[in-house]
Amino acid sequence: MTTQTPLIDCHVHLSGLEGIPKLEALRAHVGLDRMNLVCTMGRNHVNANPAAFVAKAEAPDRFYVFAGLDHTAFFSAGEVAAPSLAEQVDRLRAVGADGLKMIENKPTARKLLDIPVDGDYFA
Repeated sequence: MTTQTPLIDCHVHLSGLEGIPKLEALRAHVGLDRMNLVCTMGRNHVNANPAAFVAKAEAPDRFYVFAGLDHTAFFSAGEVAAPSLAEQVDRLRAVGADGLKMIENKPTARKLLDIPVDGDYFA
């Protein structure tokens, strides 16, 4: 008796639109049913959400999106406005995010933000 178990790569990064065909080719070549696109943040870019949502819109049966948060207001010391983190989560869910990539507590991002995930900022 053989069971067909779906194969899903749960941790793939996509930084721009040019990477979508490459990921799709890799997915097909390896024989994966789906890929989960995880979106990270950084000081020099808000996050990788736009490209990930395009990939999901083009192939909703092949891509999941774990969206990233926008910390622009923090990095600009309030000079650039951004929705609260809670509002961002609501918006991301409304546009089809399947989850949230919480990279903020990994060492590199933690040093960049220097904010504990159990602090007021994330409340």
